[in-house]
Amino acid sequence: MGAQAPQWLLTSFVDAMQQIGATAAVTDLEHEGADLMQRWNAPNRQLHNLRRLMNTLTHIDEIASSAHDPDILRVAAWYHGAFLNKALEIKLGGFQANFAATRCIEHAHSRLTSLGVSDEVVARVDELIAFVTRHRAPADGFRRAGPRGCRPGGPVL
Repeated sequence: MGAQAPQWLLTSFVDAMQQIGATAAVTDLEHEGADLMQRWNAPNRQLHNLRRLMNTLTHIDEIASSAHDPDILRVAAWYHGAFLNKALEIKLGGFQANFAATRCIEHAHSRLTSLGVSDEVVARVDELIAFVTRHRAPADGFRRAGPRGCRPGGPVL
């Protein structure tokens, strides 16, 4: 069973979406955030649940000052678990990381595009979801320039 969602969680989603350039109305962003919270908080979620999302967002806040664009990372964190429920899928013997990652990426791509996020930012979110769901960083690290360039000495996230 998932955790109860604190009030700040939905607001943080809307804020991150606005920061990455979503042009949709606030009510549409709130609806999207509520849909994602329901997915994360589904009763059969044991590992990839709302508590894990909140912990991940807290860790992103901790590294935000050294991250290239923490809001893109926050949005990727929200979407990376849209269809990911490893604990249940492993128990049932059907977990396939690439399939789960592809479902999350396709969902994020479709939803972010419909919410008015630029193609460049959507592509970066897709890329981050792939890294997170597969637990593999790119071979060249996070140093390649993203939508707004790279901070000297800091990771590009």
